[in-house]
Order: sequence, then structure tokens, then C-alpha cells
Amino acid sequence: MHRAVDESNSSHTIDPNTTDGSGVETPVVVRYYRLGTTQRHQTDRMLQDIKERILQKRREEYAEKDCTFRPQTERPPSTNVSVGKWSNESASSEQVYSRLSRYAEERSRRLEEKSRQKERNEDEALHGLFQPIINSRKFNRSYSTASAPVEERLLNYGEEVNLSLEAKRKEREQRLEWEMRHPSHSVQSTAESAASFDYRNQTLLQKRERLWVEAERKLRDGASFAPKVCPTSSAIDYANLKKSGLNAAFPGSNDRGALLYYTHQATGEELSRAEQEAERAARYANRPQTKPQL
Repeated sequence: MHRAVDESNSSHTIDPNTTDGSGVETPVVVRYYRLGTTQRHQTDRMLQDIKERILQKRREEYAEKDCTFRPQTERPPSTNVSVGKWSNESASSEQVYSRLSRYAEERSRRLEEKSRQKERNEDEALHGLFQPIINSRKFNRSYSTASAPVEERLLNYGEEVNLSLEAKRKEREQRLEWEMRHPSHSVQSTAESAASFDYRNQTLLQKRERLWVEAERKLRDGASFAPKVCPTSSAIDYANLKKSGLNAAFPGSNDRGALLYYTHQATGEELSRAEQEAERAARYANRPQTKPQL
């Protein structure tokens, strides 16, 4: 389909004998005039490969010129002359392996010995720390063996219980007898115990009161709704409710909501009971107190 270009047209042909500046011969490449897309791409790819090979060869030549390292590699023996040499090398390699294995065994033995020595040191350090107190009674030593019959062991247990109860009883009697001989000391100890009890009780009450006040303060500070009642309005309510006796019935109450509840929501029976309590409180309010309250 395509017509070859004439050799006289040097711009479209490459001479097979031509060389580049490095003296490397280039392969024969014949270009065709007005190639199709596929052929043009193949030709360009072939030319690119040629250029890459040329550049790679140049780089290798430059590297050989610049590098002065020339290693000499040994190959396996091919004649009988070098058999002794390789046998010596194999023997030396076996000696290295045996030396390394022996070193590993010695190292493992040293590690085991070190761990055993550490355990022995820990045992010696802990030796004698636990010294329990053993009861030295004769009947415990005489009947501690498991070879004794069950009846005998139970009988001995009962005797032990009786002996312990008797010892406790004697100790209690001795303490009572000593207290009877020294009554002042017993009274003083009783007074001291009562005083200490009162002090502890008072301390606990004060602590509880302090915690209660702190809890109320935290609750007030943390509350988002904190209404304030006008003093004038509170005085007017107190004056209006004084007629019904609710303030006398609840003299320490400053809760306006409670007073309003008893005024508007309480039934007749509750109001009458409140009035009776107010009258009783007013009757006993002015009486002298013979015994002051602490």
C-alpha cells in the first residue's frame, strides 16, 4: 500500500552503516511516507527503544570508566587440584558451626544458672519472715495427731471449751473484785467515758449541722430559680394572717407559701385546730419558765 521513499531522499531513510558520535552502530530502520496511526506509533516506539538502549550502553561505559572497584568472584572447583582447598573450607565451616552451637549451649546454661541463683536468693530473703504464734498448751500437743479416735478428740475439744470458759469467768471475777477495791478509779473511768461519749456525740452533731448548712447553701447557689420576697409584702401578709392566729400557731415559720396554703386551702377543721393551737400558744407564751431550756 505504501510506497518506499527513494534512497536519494536522505531525510526519510537511515543508512544501515551509519553510526552515532559514540561509534555505536544503529540498526536499519526504514521509514515510510505518510504511515497510518498504528504503524506510526509502532515505529515511534521502536525508535524510542533504540534510543534507550543506546543511552543505557553509554551509561554502562561511563560507569566502567569511573569505577575502580574490580571484584574477583570465586567459582566452584572444576578440577581435582582444588578439591583439597574446598575440603579445608568445608571443614572450617563445620568448625564455625560447632563453635557457635557450643557458645549457644554455654549461654543457655549460664542463663539457667542465673535464674536458679535468683530463685535461691529470693527464697533466702523470704526465709524466716512468716513466724506464726502457735498455742503451746499441753492438751493441744497431746491431741493434735490425727491418729487419735474421733470420740477422744471430741471429748478433748469439750474439755478445751470448758477450760476457756472457766478462764474467762475467773478473769471477769478478778476484774470485778479489783473494781470493788478501787471504786474511785471505776467512777473516774466511768465519768471519763461519759465525758468522752458526750464530746464525741457533740462533735458528730456539729459536723452533721455543718454539712447540712453547706448542703443547703450549695442547693441555693445551684438553683436557677431563686425568688426574693419583698419585706413590705411579707409584713402585710403577717398582719393580715395575725387575726386568724396562724402566725401564733407557727411563730417560727417564715414560709409565705405555707401560710397562704393554710389560709386559702385548709378546711374548716384544720383552721379550727390551728386556732386552738394558737390560743394555747398565746396562753403559755407569757408564763414564767421555772426551768430554763438548754
